[in-house]
Amino acid sequence: MSPVFLVIEADPFVRQDLSEILQMSAEGARVLCAEALEDARGLMAEIAQVDLVFFGTPAAPVGVADLVEQVRNLGGTPVFIGGPETPSATERMALFLSSPFTNTSVAELVADWQNSGRLKG
Repeated sequence: MSPVFLVIEADPFVRQDLSEILQMSAEGARVLCAEALEDARGLMAEIAQVDLVFFGTPAAPVGVADLVEQVRNLGGTPVFIGGPETPSATERMALFLSSPFTNTSVAELVADWQNSGRLKG
């Protein structure tokens, strides 16, 4: 089964860049994009699978913990862009992508995730 990625990012240019890099990094990947957490909740209510969810700088940062739980309930892994040195409880068991990200850093994160055996199907 092809991976499903969700990008939550308020900046449309960053959202588009990350979406394109993810398409190139995983063959056949389906990349969904949301500007805010509420948009992401709506998308996730309509899908049965999500593999990686990239949390950027959402317009409304309140409610991240609930959305992370929803991601995990769908079998997905949260990825925090520019994550903190010491993860909070919400960010434990998550992946981190440095900011600013590059094509290489995104491709390496996706490859590491695929090689970890987390890819379904």
